[in-house]
Amino acid sequence: MRAELTGVEEIRVLVQKVAHEFGRIDVLVNSAANFLPSSVISTTEEIWDASLDTNVKGPFFLAQAAAPWLRERME
Repeated sequence: MRAELTGVEEIRVLVQKVAHEFGRIDVLVNSAANFLPSSVISTTEEIWDASLDTNVKGPFFLAQAAAPWLRERME
């Protein structure tokens, strides 16, 4: 399944779709990332936001959304 991982609502919908399709979530692999060529001088707010959204915000909220399903597998 595919989703845009820069939006929290889309992340939540993705997790619900996966859980519904498979009935459970056993593992979460956060491997989405971007590496935007830039320097301290040339980094714009747009580049900054794109980097943080993909590399920090997305993985965090994906883990948060999947946590209840993953916790079930540990019990």
